[in-house]
Amino acid sequence: MWSRLVSYLLTGIKRYKTFPLDAIIDAIKGPTLLFIIPSIWYGIGAVGGFTVRQLFLYTAASHLIILLPLYVSFPVANMIRSGFLQNLFTKPINLSAYLFLRNLGGTFVSLISSLLTFIAIYLIYGGTNIHLYLLGVTLTIIFYLLLGQIIGYLATWFYTIWGFQSLLVYLPSLLLGGSLIPLDLLPGWLVNIASYLPWKSLHYEVAMTVLGRTPNFLSLLGWIVLLVLLERVTFRLASERWESWGG
Repeated sequence: MWSRLVSYLLTGIKRYKTFPLDAIIDAIKGPTLLFIIPSIWYGIGAVGGFTVRQLFLYTAASHLIILLPLYVSFPVANMIRSGFLQNLFTKPINLSAYLFLRNLGGTFVSLISSLLTFIAIYLIYGGTNIHLYLLGVTLTIIFYLLLGQIIGYLATWFYTIWGFQSLLVYLPSLLLGGSLIPLDLLPGWLVNIASYLPWKSLHYEVAMTVLGRTPNFLSLLGWIVLLVLLERVTFRLASERWESWGG
């Protein structure tokens, strides 16, 4: 089993062999952004009561979540169109593990460089609750893997899934999750909307754990249960369509 999991990871890492310049860019990009973003916030005075220490800790924690290999919908869609996914299910394989590790390999250098930067910032500025942060990150990975698979399955019926990806992943995580800007800096009405949706729990509350805040992961667990059920239903409907294709 372990050799199979390692092979999934190596499949993604091979991207750097094909495009070696990507490894250099990925190694520089993450740490650079972790210092530039809070510096800009502090420079323009948009700190919302955050100290410099808190800005750097929050940025490092939230940015690391963004870099996780969460966005698996396009690989799923491509595998459906090529017939690879249908053939994959004839093998003893866990789709979520395959997608996560393959994408992890594809972002490996960027993730490692940002992880090392996060550890340095966490130690220098005295972050807390690392166990809660890791638990939150784990739940976030599970949520986005399920959501990504559901969106990817939609390629069975739609020519493009870009709109679904933007509407359900990119825009909510940036505007309602606090992954780019802490929710404390946003208008109150937007924060109220975010409170009823999962992205606040996925990004803002997880990142705030390193500043000492205790999160409520119950709502996030509820969303995950809902996605598990929805993924099963969507997969069953999609697989019935694949059978009609002869896949």
